[in-house]
Amino acid sequence: MSTGKGLLLVFSEVGNQLSEGEYNDWYDNEHIPLRTALPGFLSATRLIQTDGLKPTWGAIYDLSSVDFLQEDAYTALAKTRSEREASVLSRIGILDRRIYTLNEEALEIVSPEFKGNKEGMIVLVVSMDVEPDFEDELNRWYNEEHSEMLSKVPGWLRSRRYYLVDAAASGTLKQQVQEYKKPAKFMAVHEYKDIGPGLFDAEEFKAAISTPWRKKVWENNKNTERRAFKVYKTF
Repeated sequence: MSTGKGLLLVFSEVGNQLSEGEYNDWYDNEHIPLRTALPGFLSATRLIQTDGLKPTWGAIYDLSSVDFLQEDAYTALAKTRSEREASVLSRIGILDRRIYTLNEEALEIVSPEFKGNKEGMIVLVVSMDVEPDFEDELNRWYNEEHSEMLSKVPGWLRSRRYYLVDAAASGTLKQQVQEYKKPAKFMAVHEYKDIGPGLFDAEEFKAAISTPWRKKVWENNKNTERRAFKVYKTF
């Protein structure tokens, strides 16, 4: 499975002006199909939280590159959107849209067992910021220690790393939108088989987050975000 050079990550909360049924029908039968029909969209995966946090919903789109989002084929979607899509977008509680480009300095590590996202898989999204003079150290830690240790966790399938390009939030839940904090620059996406609640209790996982080097990285971490999702649907 090749990884595109761009990634679009969208978190969303239905809110109180839209039913979940209407939201899911729009997402599955209109919003995503219009995008996956475009050559720049390599895959689409819908997610639902497993960590008890909000936003509840997520979606990950693998892109050929972030530049595709500036091409006419994609920008035309906003200009020609249907009445239904315009209505849903005007009533949705939170739409948190983040654009990333692949960190090409990162090691590409994929289990031979990974055959694409499947319903029920676990997706862990971890973001952080560090000072500019610590960025090389962060990349070295991932490349020389952390990624390899994570690959030994039972159920691990793939890890990818990205840099934030742009982000914005909108929606009817105005207080949450007004309090929106720009996401961190560095993001890693880790995918696992669903091995139950013991994933984070596995000795291999505990070892990966307990080394002296990891402690040093976390002491320099300025803006952590860690979300756990389950794959809800693939397209």
